[in-house]
Amino acid sequence: PAQDENGNPMHVAWFEPEHHIVRAASGFFMERFSNMRWAILTPDCSVLWDQECLQWGPGATAAQAPGPDAGEALWLAYYQSTFNPARLKEQAMLREMPRRYWKNLPETQLISGLVAGARSRTGDMLAAQPGARRA
Repeated sequence: PAQDENGNPMHVAWFEPEHHIVRAASGFFMERFSNMRWAILTPDCSVLWDQECLQWGPGATAAQAPGPDAGEALWLAYYQSTFNPARLKEQAMLREMPRRYWKNLPETQLISGLVAGARSRTGDMLAAQPGARRA
């Protein structure tokens, strides 16, 4: 994570919500992540939790958010390792997370490659089953 002005870990997220939801959603994040210092940056406003109170600030740009860190690399590795090509349902995936949200999710950079290889990986898994017919 990034660090605050005292060198303490600070988790920072950049998001572009379609609606003005940061104030309404901030209570959830305050309760869920009360033991962490965090900030959410959006084009319209920003919010910082310092483990004592929420602090509101002006909007930000994506360039003002810190770049990817080791936590993001770990998340991408986890996402890739748990992707099950035999259970791929592209339409269901798109219903749950429409493409318009993909720009805010680091794992979406992996989806095209994972989907492209899913059918051949599924075939390989089926062929590797004991007693499977081989063509």
